[in-house]
Amino acid sequence: MHRLSSLFLVLVLAACGPAPSTPAPRTVLGTATVDTLSGELSTSARLSMGLSTVWMKLTDNGAPVTDAAVMLMPVMTMPTKSHACPVVGEVVHQGGGVYRGQLVFQMASADMGTWTLGVKVTRGGVEKKLSFDVVVGDGSSVHSFTVADPNNAAMMKRYVMSVSFPEGAKVGLNKVLVTLHRMQDMMTFPAFDDASFEMVPEMPAHGHGSPNNVAPTLVAPGRYEGTVNFTMPGEWKTTFTVKAAGAVMTSKAFDTTL
Repeated sequence: MHRLSSLFLVLVLAACGPAPSTPAPRTVLGTATVDTLSGELSTSARLSMGLSTVWMKLTDNGAPVTDAAVMLMPVMTMPTKSHACPVVGEVVHQGGGVYRGQLVFQMASADMGTWTLGVKVTRGGVEKKLSFDVVVGDGSSVHSFTVADPNNAAMMKRYVMSVSFPEGAKVGLNKVLVTLHRMQDMMTFPAFDDASFEMVPEMPAHGHGSPNNVAPTLVAPGRYEGTVNFTMPGEWKTTFTVKAAGAVMTSKAFDTTL
C-alpha cells in the first residue's frame, strides 16, 4: 500500500510539472495621461546602456486598453542636437492592457543629454502620444561602431550592437542574445539582418576557453541568438566578431562575472 501511495505521488508531481517561475518585480518609472488615456511605464531592472525591456500599462477611463498599436519613440535631447536609439522588434500586448517593448540605449543620461521615451498609442485610426522622462545609467553591454561603405570609402556607416543574457548568466550553457541595428539617420535605426558572428569565450586568468558554444544566428529582425558555455565561476571574456559579405565589421570583447 505504501509503495502504491508513493507511486501515485510521483505520478501527480510529474503531471503537474515544474512550478512556474515568478516574474521579476517591476519598478514604475512614471505615469502620463492624455485625455482619457493613461499609461504607466515600468521596468524589471534599471534602465542602462544596452538592451532594456519596458512595460506599458494602458487604461482608458480606468478600463484596460487591449486593442492598441503601440510604438516606442525614444529621444535623447542634447544642447546642439537630438537623436534616437534602436527599438527592437514590435511592441507586444501581453494581456490585461500591458504591452512589452525593448530598446537599446547607446548612451547614458548625463549633463550633456537627457532621455525621453515617447509612446504612440493608435486605436481606431486615432493617435495619442504619452511622454516619459527616463534616466539611463552607464553600462558595458552595448557597442557602437562605424564601417566604411564598400562603395564609398569616405562614407562611414554607424551601427549599434548589444549583448545580453535573457535568462541571466550562470555556470553552464547560457542563451545569448545579440541585437544589431544600423543608424540610417539621427532618428532612424533599422534592423541589420545580414551579419554573421564568430563567438569565442575565454577565461584570461586560467588561459582556457570552453566547448559546445553556438554562435548567434538571425532569429528575428535585428535579433541573433546563440549559446555560450561558461564552464566555471570567475571572470569571462567573450569576443564577438561581426562579419557582413565576408568582411569583418567589428570585433568586441564583453566581460561577464559569475
